[in-house]
Amino acid sequence: EWVFNITGLTRVSYSQIGPNEIRTFSYIATAISKGSYQLHSARVYYYTSEVQPSEFLSISNAIDMTVVDPLEDFSLANYNVSITFLLILLVLNLLLILRLITPKFTRRVDNQLN
Repeated sequence: EWVFNITGLTRVSYSQIGPNEIRTFSYIATAISKGSYQLHSARVYYYTSEVQPSEFLSISNAIDMTVVDPLEDFSLANYNVSITFLLILLVLNLLLILRLITPKFTRRVDNQLN
């Protein structure tokens, strides 16, 4: 069983998607299963056409890391895997936040200059 924790979802209004228009959003999800972690980042494309109501296309990248149950082994190697996993997650979250905030900030600055 997978447990998904989705963070940093860019919200779009699907009701405003017209014919032959494309809307995108990106998300970063951590998926936890028994004995392993999966760091998953994906960009999902929603496309509507006049022929079909909607089409769905997902392009994703995944990093799989096997993690030993800490109850079985408290070695430094397991801590290194956990720390590496958290660092990669932090970097991806920072990139997503910068990608979402920077355009809004520059737009606000441009409006103030005008």
